[in-house]
Amino acid sequence: MRLGSPIIGRGLCGLLVVLCISACAPGGFNAFQQNLSQVAQEQLKKSLAAHFMAELGKGIGSVMATLAKSGGYLDNPLVRILLPPPLTLVFDVAHNLHANPQATLLEALMNQAAEKAIPSAAPILQAALNNVTPAEARALLDGDSTAATTYLKTKTSAALEEALTSLVSANLVASGAQQVYGELLATYPTQKTGELATTDEKAPDLAHYVTERAVAGLFTALGAQEERIRENLDTVTEGALNGLEKAPRSIASTIP
Repeated sequence: MRLGSPIIGRGLCGLLVVLCISACAPGGFNAFQQNLSQVAQEQLKKSLAAHFMAELGKGIGSVMATLAKSGGYLDNPLVRILLPPPLTLVFDVAHNLHANPQATLLEALMNQAAEKAIPSAAPILQAALNNVTPAEARALLDGDSTAATTYLKTKTSAALEEALTSLVSANLVASGAQQVYGELLATYPTQKTGELATTDEKAPDLAHYVTERAVAGLFTALGAQEERIRENLDTVTEGALNGLEKAPRSIASTIP
């Protein structure tokens, strides 16, 4: 992102025209100086909001590419899908998970199913982003560090889970993950680290569980991407404001 980007550049040029006209009107440069801060900030906010939406669209593509590659979920501790309950009670993940080949295999197959299905989420997210109004974009820009991610999560979570569940299910069946899951549930119903442990927690449907965790991981990754976008926007904003501070002096020198 650069201050010279087309969106911000056009916004600043339009602002300077408005300011020049204001400076030449009755009341002259004094009125111009009084209104500069408010007008400049408003125009800059509009330009930055549009720029923010454009960068978020690129960010969605980047996140999708990262999650969809081999190991996109499995190798990322922030989004890795762990064994579902009650298997999480059966295995002490830190000590026993990788000592059991079936448990290790199931975790890998679950994450691979998410990696293969997640590209189908991109059109849904992009459509929701395209429907954001300029007013909403302004509000999201002024929000917290993951305001846009939270907005997209609210708007798309149900649609994402509906779209991805069948894909995840097909991947789990094709890879044999469903069979491994059933075998683990049957073999280790109460055993935990050599001791008996009981649980009333019902084993979830594997496809729904993996889909839910895949969508949650997607928004975790997108939130981190949004925070990086905002950090870059802070630099853009600072540069733009510095340019606007110099603009009135340049315009004033041309006024008789």
